[in-house]
Amino acid sequence: MSYLYTKGLTLNIYTIQNVQTIVQQSEADAQQKLVRVLTHEIMNSLTPIISLSDTLSDTMQQSNLKDEDMLAAIQAINRRAGGLMQFVENYRKLQYISAPQYDNVSVGNLLADLKQLYNSDCIHFKTEDEDQLLHIDRTQIEQVLINLIKNALEATDGCCEPCITLSIKQQLRGREVCITVEDNGVGIATDVLDSIFVPFFTTKTDGSGIGLSICKQIITLHGGTITATSTIGKGSLFTIILPL
Repeated sequence: MSYLYTKGLTLNIYTIQNVQTIVQQSEADAQQKLVRVLTHEIMNSLTPIISLSDTLSDTMQQSNLKDEDMLAAIQAINRRAGGLMQFVENYRKLQYISAPQYDNVSVGNLLADLKQLYNSDCIHFKTEDEDQLLHIDRTQIEQVLINLIKNALEATDGCCEPCITLSIKQQLRGREVCITVEDNGVGIATDVLDSIFVPFFTTKTDGSGIGLSICKQIITLHGGTITATSTIGKGSLFTIILPL
C-alpha cells in the first residue's frame, strides 16, 4: 500500500497481486521435501534388507552357511523390516489426525494440567488472565504443548541453569491468543530450522520425525499458525497463534 497526496486529500493506493503461483511453488517445495525424506528413510531400511537377502541366497547356494550366521542375518532382516513397518505406521498417524472437537477451556485449567505433568523448577508457566477461555480441542492442544516442552527439555539437557517458559496471552484486540514455548538450550541450526516441520525430518538418532509435523497439522486444523526461531547456543522460541 502507498499514499498519494492531491489537493489536500490523502488517497490510499492498493496493489493487488496474484499469489497463486507463490502458493503453488510453496506446495511443490513442501512435497519435494517430503518425498526426499520418505525415499531416504525407505532406502535406509530396504538397502540392508536386500543386501542381507542376497548374501543369504548366495551362501545357501554354496552350502557353507552356518546356522548361527543364518539366524543373525534373519534377525537383522526382521529388525529392519520392523523399522520400516514402524515408519509406515508413523506415516499413517500423520494422515489420520481427527478434526478438532472444540470446547471452551480456561487458560488456568490448561496450565494446571501441564504443571502436574511437568513439576520442575526449570519450567515456568505465565499468563495474564487465567480465566481467559480458549476455544480449542483440549486434548490436541495439550499434545502440541507437551511435545514442545519435551523438545525444550531435551534441548536444555546439560545446561547449567536450564530455563523453559510457556506463556499464554491475548493479542490483536483479543481476537487471537499467542502461546509461546521458549528455552535457553542448544538452539537449532539455520539450515535445519526450515525443515523441522517436514514429516520424518529429524536430527535425533532415536527420533521419528513426526512430532513437530503433527503439531503443525493440529495447529493448522485449529485455524492457527506455528513458527520457530532459534539461535545456536542461546535457545529456541516456538510461537503459536490461535483464533479466539
